[in-house]
Amino acid sequence: MPNDTVFIASVRSPWEHFKSTYNYFAIGEIGEVPNEDIRTYLNNISFYNDIYMSSEKNARRWCIPDGFSITKNLQAHCLGLPVGFPNKDMDISNDTGAIEKHIADIAEDFGMVIVVDYFAESLVLLKRTMCWSFKDIIYHHSNAGNYKSGSMKHLKPEGPLFEVYRKWSNADFILFEHFNNTLWKKIRAEGPDIYDEIEQFRLIQMLTERFCFVENMWQQRESFLTIPRSKFDASFNITGEDCALMNTYMLPMLWAKFYEQEGIEPEDLGDVQQRPRPQKGCSI
Repeated sequence: MPNDTVFIASVRSPWEHFKSTYNYFAIGEIGEVPNEDIRTYLNNISFYNDIYMSSEKNARRWCIPDGFSITKNLQAHCLGLPVGFPNKDMDISNDTGAIEKHIADIAEDFGMVIVVDYFAESLVLLKRTMCWSFKDIIYHHSNAGNYKSGSMKHLKPEGPLFEVYRKWSNADFILFEHFNNTLWKKIRAEGPDIYDEIEQFRLIQMLTERFCFVENMWQQRESFLTIPRSKFDASFNITGEDCALMNTYMLPMLWAKFYEQEGIEPEDLGDVQQRPRPQKGCSI
């Protein structure tokens, strides 16, 4: 990548991330948790985690390898922190000093770490950091899973079970708290008008969602929505073509671009088509 590339990462509240992961990856079902109850899982987390990670459950876990926990420090693992997989001797998840040193390295590598729980705030800060416009940060929320159980979705981060999970996924909590605190420190440093800009962005996002996906203007390429000028941005249009782009599944397009850049013709793919490309369930 060019030397002036800005790298962006994201983190999410470990508790919310855990609930989503437990639901999406069928941990209760595959891990043989009675009634798939998340509270039962937390009450004997190591036992049920071992069942889920076992080789006997490999075929049902989609692309999760044997011995890899997706409920324990997963976000830290994804950001390169050694948490014992695949090398059990490389596990710093119980060493607060080593975790904090690794987090400092992450902060050096990434120009921005988005906090998913405060998405609008993060995007407006990103807009300011990158000197972008509102149109650059408008998004379409898609591919969202539904919870099997409403009680799971609304389970609060409090009480003994929460403390069990905080201890279990210690590195993720340290990671999240660092970048959540960093986000709000940066927001405060921007001055009070950033809060007005965040509300302005929420309004633009709502209008765009209604135009594109309630009125279904993504099917009418010549239609457009005008967003008037504000003290935070110039006027711009959201077109039906913009809506269509937000409604496009990008992965096949990215693979086609990769093949084009590598000079790979479709008839030459052979086994390449079976090589590590993202599969359903592999993105956490």
